[in-house]
Parts: sequence; C-alpha cells; structure tokens
Amino acid sequence: MLDDQSAFEQAMRHLFEQGKPCRGEDGYCAYRGPYNTKCAVGALIPDDQYSPLFEGEDMDHLKGAVPNLHKVSKHLLLRLQALHDTNLNWGKSGFTGFEAAMKIATDFRLDASILSTLRENQ
Repeated sequence: MLDDQSAFEQAMRHLFEQGKPCRGEDGYCAYRGPYNTKCAVGALIPDDQYSPLFEGEDMDHLKGAVPNLHKVSKHLLLRLQALHDTNLNWGKSGFTGFEAAMKIATDFRLDASILSTLRENQ
C-alpha cells in the first residue's frame, strides 16, 4: 500500500519513463490507454486492482475501490492527475513538467530528490 511519498516517486518515475501522456481512444486523458500507457494515477493502480470501469470515475470512487491508494492523499492524487493532464508539461522530449512536479513536492512536504535524478537521466 502506497503513502504520499512512495506514490509521488512512483508517479514521477512513470511520467519520465513513459515520456508521453496517456490518452484514451477518444483523445482524452485516461488512467489506462492504448499500448499499455498509464497516467500518473493509473500508474499507481496495480494491474490486479484496475478495472476499465474506473475510467471517468472521480477520485473519491477510485480511492475507495483501489486498496493501493487508501493511504494516499486525495489532494495529492488530484495534483498528480492534473500534472499529467496539462499539455504544457509535455514536449517533444517527453515529460517537461519538472517545475510543476517540484511545486507538488513542496506543497505536500515530500522529498523531491528523485526529480533531479530523473531529469539528469532524461
């Protein structure tokens, strides 16, 4: 089960490694998308806890339905979702939302050291 720090780190690793946003076939952001893509929150949902019925559901429903998210702040999940969904955080080189991610870490008093490591390896 994740806590805020581990959720932040896992989501950041995922966004940097995937290098592109997760969009459903309709073009809108999705928890899970084509070619095994996942959004920041979708990356926190283990395969055995995911259901396609989650698409379009609000964060309260998702937190209640996914045991892995029970201890993660709803507000952090919403911020991670917004980080993923904001087009300005994506460029030709992949995830470019470093400053926005740093702001999330600061706002939630999380250790942001993973961001420097990920940025260096990008």
